[in-house]
Amino acid sequence: MKTFEDAREILRASYRRHNEKRLKKSIKFLKVPPVQELPPLKSKTVFKCKAVTLSGNQCQYMASCGEYCKRHYVSKELLELN
Repeated sequence: MKTFEDAREILRASYRRHNEKRLKKSIKFLKVPPVQELPPLKSKTVFKCKAVTLSGNQCQYMASCGEYCKRHYVSKELLELN
């Protein structure tokens, strides 16, 4: 009849076999890759639209078409019509 100590030894041996199998399948590095130093990140400067709204405030949107946002940008075709 097996005792508690025998069962514990069987369990520990089974765990060791399982751990050895797992380690055989794991990735092994032959040498440590060199650490690359990255340059510090530059913060983006956000340009706001230079248009003035009807209430007299500056437009709060980001300038995407030169100095103006897409709402306030006037295309060259529209300027030629006027």
